Amino acid sequence: MVSSDSSRCTDGSGPERPGRLLAINDEDREQLVMEVLRSGHADKLLSLIEGYQPEPRWEQAERIAGLLAEERRRFGISCPPEAVEDQILMSALMTPVSDDALALSLARFNAHTVNTDDVRLRGHDGVKETLRVLVGDDAVATARASYTRHMLDALQPFADPAFLAVFSIFLGNAVVGALWEGEYPADVDFAVDPRYVRDKSGYGELWAVTLCFLDPSLDFWANAGFWAHAMQPLKTFLEAGNDAFSFYKEAVHGEDLSASEPYRTARRRDVPYHVAYGWAVDATVRAYHKILRIGGPQRTPFLKTFANGYLYWHAHSRRYRWQEIYPELKPLVLPG
Repeated sequence: MVSSDSSRCTDGSGPERPGRLLAINDEDREQLVMEVLRSGHADKLLSLIEGYQPEPRWEQAERIAGLLAEERRRFGISCPPEAVEDQILMSALMTPVSDDALALSLARFNAHTVNTDDVRLRGHDGVKETLRVLVGDDAVATARASYTRHMLDALQPFADPAFLAVFSIFLGNAVVGALWEGEYPADVDFAVDPRYVRDKSGYGELWAVTLCFLDPSLDFWANAGFWAHAMQPLKTFLEAGNDAFSFYKEAVHGEDLSASEPYRTARRRDVPYHVAYGWAVDATVRAYHKILRIGGPQRTPFLKTFANGYLYWHAHSRRYRWQEIYPELKPLVLPG
C-alpha cells in the first residue's frame, strides 16, 4: 500500500517507512510513532478505503467556503481558513446533500464545533459559555456564543425541536468531557480513567446523529430502534477512529499525545504504546464492519458514504498530516 520512496528505510518487519520524522522535536515521541508505523496497525485503516474515490460537490463546497469566511468576519470569529476548509471538506465527504442551505448548515456545524473545541474548551470559562448557550442563556454575549446560537438556529428548518434538543444534549456532554480532558496535565499518575473521559469528550454521538439530516430512513424519532442499535458502533468508529488517525499530529504537538486515550491506556495498563494504539485501530475496524451490516438496504448507502468519507478525510486532511508519513496520500483541498 505504501509507495517506494528514497527517503525511507525498512527494518524488515513491515512496509517501508520514513527513516526520520523531522516534524517531531522529541526523540521519545518520534520513537513511539516509528513503532506504530513498523507495527502495521495504521495500514489497517487505509486498507478499509483502498480504491475508494469520493466525488464531493466541489462547486457547492467552494461556495460554502466563501459564505463561511464572510460570515465569520461578520461575527468576529477568528479561525485559520485552512482549518475551515478542512471541515467543509469533511462535511462534503461524510454528509453530502444537494440542498445548499442544509450543506451550509452542516459545514458550519463541523467548522465551528471543531474550532471551538480547539481554542475555547481548554478551560472552565469556555465550557461554561457553551453550556449556557445550550440552555438558552441569552446573557452570554461573546462573539463565539452568538455564533453558536447562529449555528443551532440554522439547523432548525431541517429538524424538529425535539431532535435539536437531543443534538444539544450530545454537544453538552462533549464539552463537559473536554473539561475533564483538560485536567490530564495535572494527572501525572494517570488516575483519571481515559475511557470514561473519552466516552464523554469524543463527540461521537453528536457526529453520528448528523446522519439524521440525510434521509427519512435515518430520522431519529421514526427510527429509534435503529439508533438504539447503531449508536454504539457509530460512536466507537468515530472516536476510536479519530484516536487512531490523530497519533502523528499529537506526537508533533507533544502534549496532545499524552492526553490521548491510547497513550493513557498504555500507561495505565503498562503495555507499549503501539499495542494500545492497535486496540484503537482494531475497535475502529470492527465498528466499521458492524455499521455496514446493520443498516439494511435503504440506510446502508448513507452509512457507507459516511464511514468511508470519515476515513478518507482523515487520511487526506491537512489537519492530521498523514502525508508526512504516507507521502502517496495527497492533501485534500478545494480545487479552486
